[in-house]
Amino acid sequence: MKKLVLIAIACCAVVIAQAQNGKLAENEKLTMQEQQAKAAAMAAPGPQHKILEKLAGTWNVSMSYWMAPGQPATTFDYQQTSKMIIGGRFLQSNTDAEFMGQPMSTISIMGFDRRHNVFTTYGCDSWGTYCVAASGPKEGNVITMYGEDEDPILGHTQKYNMVCTLIDRDTYKWEIYFIDMVPGVKEFKMVEMVAKRAK
Repeated sequence: MKKLVLIAIACCAVVIAQAQNGKLAENEKLTMQEQQAKAAAMAAPGPQHKILEKLAGTWNVSMSYWMAPGQPATTFDYQQTSKMIIGGRFLQSNTDAEFMGQPMSTISIMGFDRRHNVFTTYGCDSWGTYCVAASGPKEGNVITMYGEDEDPILGHTQKYNMVCTLIDRDTYKWEIYFIDMVPGVKEFKMVEMVAKRAK
């Protein structure tokens, strides 16, 4: 029953997406069975999810954090655990560590949206009561995901890029660039994390 409900929801999503792209007339030519089969195929993990699967495991992470351009970085090391969830559709990563004498907990969910052909990320941490999201394509071994967040403290829309570079099967790098945050600086790299698989 649960599977039929999920397929029905996915089928509705396909119809809506196709209507927005002017493909509703073409889709109407499909039988309900064909529409369900198409929706089910789109709902299943694809080859991009195999890329995420390679990032599952335990990682030793070295993090560098810059408060402003030109300032020295604050660095620290911690361990991160990552696993595939929801039938291999998403990669969940968790961290419990200490940063500058304060406990730090993070959780992130990374996926690949087969409807829009983009990688996605959604992250929360103990430094706030909000989460941030981003999405974007993979070119070569680099996944660049763009996002925006309305910052009520600074009073503007903060734009950012989250960049994941897949170096080899045991190493990857995650960088966060803030766009137009600092006057005269188009992109300011605030965070860099280099992860090496724990052995």
